[in-house]
Amino acid sequence: MNKQELKNCLTETEDILNQNEIESDILKPRFAAQKDAIKNFSANILFVGSFSAGKSALINSFLGDEEILKENISPQTAIATELFYGDVEKVDRVRDNGEIISCNLSEVENLSVEGFRKHVYYLNRPVLKNLRDLILVDMPGFDSGIEAHNKALMQYIEDAAAYIFVIDLEKGTVGKSSLDFLQEIKQYSESIAFVLTKRDKLLPTDADKVAQNIEAVLSASLGTNPRLIVTSSRESDCGEKLGELLKNFSADELLMQKFAGKTIILLRQAVQSMQMQLSALDFNPHDLDFAIQNQERKKESVINTAKREKKKLHDNLQLEVPNKILHDVETALKNQIGTLVHSAQQGGDAFNTAISNIIRPILIQSTQQHIDATFDSYVGKIVSLSQNDPINADAVAYKMRNAVDVFGKIAEGGKMFAKMKKFKQAYQIFSTGLAVTTNLIAPWLELIVIFLPDIVGILNDLLGQSKEEKLKNHIETEIIPQICEKLRPNIREALLQVEEERFAEIDAEFQITLDSEIAALQQLKEEKERNFINVEQKKSALTAGINRIEEIIHDIEIA
Repeated sequence: MNKQELKNCLTETEDILNQNEIESDILKPRFAAQKDAIKNFSANILFVGSFSAGKSALINSFLGDEEILKENISPQTAIATELFYGDVEKVDRVRDNGEIISCNLSEVENLSVEGFRKHVYYLNRPVLKNLRDLILVDMPGFDSGIEAHNKALMQYIEDAAAYIFVIDLEKGTVGKSSLDFLQEIKQYSESIAFVLTKRDKLLPTDADKVAQNIEAVLSASLGTNPRLIVTSSRESDCGEKLGELLKNFSADELLMQKFAGKTIILLRQAVQSMQMQLSALDFNPHDLDFAIQNQERKKESVINTAKREKKKLHDNLQLEVPNKILHDVETALKNQIGTLVHSAQQGGDAFNTAISNIIRPILIQSTQQHIDATFDSYVGKIVSLSQNDPINADAVAYKMRNAVDVFGKIAEGGKMFAKMKKFKQAYQIFSTGLAVTTNLIAPWLELIVIFLPDIVGILNDLLGQSKEEKLKNHIETEIIPQICEKLRPNIREALLQVEEERFAEIDAEFQITLDSEIAALQQLKEEKERNFINVEQKKSALTAGINRIEEIIHDIEIA
């Protein structure tokens, strides 16, 4: 399903609501916002690899062999670079605060990247125009230094649709740092392809042997055969090979991964408004008054009970979750103690980089895991509460209890969709999930850059005069605990932000659903009072509309 088809699903549902005269003032802005988000979607394909692996040369070859992206730059000048098609060629330099400063292509290589988070190139190249919704992003090498790499990676984790991992054949194998980074990016996307570069630097027979060895190592790491090409930027068909590799990435599939879940929620809410009217068509205005009061009491009950649940969740996020995250960080660091000792012996910069490379993926993974579990439990409790009708005595209440409850459908549908699409938890169908977590990881990593030099400073007296065992013991008993304690207050502060944003978004979904139900009942009451309704005709139209929207939902689920 492509952009237009997914937008058409929303438009058709809106038309069905309008045809059935269901006021959609509550849902209308959400439909419009979702269509805008779908329209503006672009799939970022990140070119990653070690410093000097040949990423920029590879992209230049794809663009037409001209050195558009500066090759062989120093790690200090590395910055994420996006490539777009544009009739007028220019470069937008995006500051850390979001401010954009434009310049021409000839100027950019002589300008400092300090204070900037990315460059956006607009190039009049047909190959870029043909990519349509795929956006190429040249990333700094993961060994280009802590700040450059972490800043670049953090801003793209949530928006990275796929990766092209570039590996230098000249090195003869896949290094441990490359394999570690591969394991990290597997958490963000399963769409990873590989390019083995610099084949021209080796004899053909040697290049083939090295490529076969690397492919075997990657296969073992991935658990499947990798999508892979072997080339050199100096070869005439390099750009063509890369173009064929890029065809393996489907912008439509990546679009659905991002937007299908929330689109289904909107359609379910529309269905529920219609089902509410359908179930209440035989009610008289007095019955409808009772039904409206019933739904308003349900809303009040859910909100009040949710407040109590929020207190429990807040305590969990501030007490238990930080301890779990820090335990995972400590365990990861101790499991890599050999690497830390070796890097410490090489100096403070190497040690800083090793710490960052270990902490970054575990912070992301652990934080996501524990936030998922906490909020998934919260959503489950709210779903359970919303399904309990607070009024049990009246015949109208009995009829209302027999109406399909949207919360249960969304919860069950969300779990099935999460499983089918490999989402981590059902609650992420309600929320942006990974986006908030990764936005919060970036400041933690910036914090590490700041406090690590002070911590590492106490190693200086040990380096060069201490046995390896003494250095290992010092890192385990002094350095690692200090890192964890430095992180603790910042983790708690970040979780407060998660808590606020998650509550606001999840609660909004429930309240919008209830409000749209109440609005549908109120509208039906007004129609009944005006005696301006043909019950059987309206039943038929509502049933047909509901069935059609269910078909649309099914089409999205299987797309």
